[in-house]
Amino acid sequence: MLALAQQYDDLANSSSGVGIIWALGHAFLSATFGFLGVIFGLVALVRIRSGQCGGQRTALTGIVLGCLPLALVWFLLVGSNPLRW
Repeated sequence: MLALAQQYDDLANSSSGVGIIWALGHAFLSATFGFLGVIFGLVALVRIRSGQCGGQRTALTGIVLGCLPLALVWFLLVGSNPLRW
Protein backbone atom coordinates (compact mmCIF):
# COMPACT_ATOMS: atom_id res chain seq x y z
CA MET A 1 0.00 0.00 0.00
CA LEU A 2 2.87 2.36 0.78
CA ALA A 3 4.40 1.72 -2.65
CA LEU A 4 1.10 2.63 -4.31
CA ALA A 5 0.93 5.87 -2.32
CA GLN A 6 4.52 6.72 -3.31
CA GLN A 7 3.74 6.02 -6.97
CA TYR A 8 0.65 8.26 -6.83
CA ASP A 9 2.67 10.98 -5.11
CA ASP A 10 5.30 10.89 -7.86
CA LEU A 11 2.61 11.06 -10.55
CA ALA A 12 0.80 13.94 -8.86
CA ASN A 13 4.00 15.94 -8.40
CA SER A 14 5.07 15.49 -12.02
CA SER A 15 1.74 16.63 -13.50
CA SER A 16 0.60 19.37 -11.13
CA GLY A 17 1.47 22.23 -13.47
CA VAL A 18 -0.53 20.82 -16.37
CA GLY A 19 -3.86 21.39 -14.62
CA ILE A 20 -2.99 24.99 -13.87
CA ILE A 21 -2.02 25.61 -17.48
CA TRP A 22 -5.30 24.11 -18.73
CA ALA A 23 -7.33 26.10 -16.20
CA LEU A 24 -5.70 29.38 -17.19
CA GLY A 25 -6.06 28.55 -20.89
CA HIS A 26 -9.74 27.79 -20.39
CA ALA A 27 -10.25 31.03 -18.44
CA PHE A 28 -8.52 33.00 -21.21
CA LEU A 29 -10.64 31.42 -23.95
CA SER A 30 -13.84 31.90 -21.96
CA ALA A 31 -13.06 35.56 -21.37
CA THR A 32 -12.13 36.07 -25.02
CA PHE A 33 -15.28 34.48 -26.40
CA GLY A 34 -17.40 36.21 -23.77
CA PHE A 35 -15.93 39.56 -24.75
CA LEU A 36 -16.63 38.83 -28.42
CA GLY A 37 -20.22 37.85 -27.56
CA VAL A 38 -20.76 41.17 -25.80
CA ILE A 39 -19.23 43.14 -28.69
CA PHE A 40 -21.31 41.31 -31.34
CA GLY A 41 -24.45 41.71 -29.22
CA LEU A 42 -23.88 45.45 -28.94
CA VAL A 43 -23.29 45.74 -32.68
CA ALA A 44 -26.52 43.83 -33.27
CA LEU A 45 -28.42 46.17 -30.93
CA VAL A 46 -27.14 49.20 -32.84
CA ARG A 47 -28.32 47.66 -36.12
CA ILE A 48 -31.67 46.74 -34.61
CA ARG A 49 -32.24 50.25 -33.28
CA SER A 50 -31.42 51.74 -36.68
CA GLY A 51 -34.11 49.54 -38.24
CA GLN A 52 -31.85 47.36 -40.38
CA CYS A 53 -32.58 44.10 -38.56
CA GLY A 54 -34.83 42.45 -36.01
CA GLY A 55 -34.08 40.23 -33.04
CA GLN A 56 -33.64 42.48 -30.03
CA ARG A 57 -34.21 39.62 -27.57
CA THR A 58 -31.58 37.51 -29.29
CA ALA A 59 -29.05 40.33 -29.10
CA LEU A 60 -29.78 40.89 -25.42
CA THR A 61 -29.44 37.17 -24.76
CA GLY A 62 -26.05 37.22 -26.49
CA ILE A 63 -24.90 40.10 -24.31
CA VAL A 64 -26.06 38.42 -21.11
CA LEU A 65 -24.52 35.06 -22.03
CA GLY A 66 -21.33 36.82 -23.10
CA CYS A 67 -21.10 38.53 -19.71
CA LEU A 68 -21.39 35.29 -17.74
CA PRO A 69 -17.88 33.95 -18.50
CA LEU A 70 -16.41 37.42 -17.95
CA ALA A 71 -18.12 37.67 -14.57
CA LEU A 72 -16.98 34.16 -13.63
CA VAL A 73 -13.36 34.86 -14.57
CA TRP A 74 -13.50 38.15 -12.67
CA PHE A 75 -15.01 36.40 -9.65
CA LEU A 76 -12.42 33.61 -9.64
CA LEU A 77 -9.28 35.57 -10.44
CA VAL A 78 -9.78 39.15 -9.25
CA GLY A 79 -12.87 39.68 -7.13
CA SER A 80 -13.63 38.86 -3.53
CA ASN A 81 -13.86 35.11 -3.90
CA PRO A 82 -14.50 33.07 -0.74
CA LEU A 83 -13.07 30.01 -2.53
CA ARG A 84 -9.74 31.73 -3.11
CA TRP A 85 -6.77 30.23 -1.28
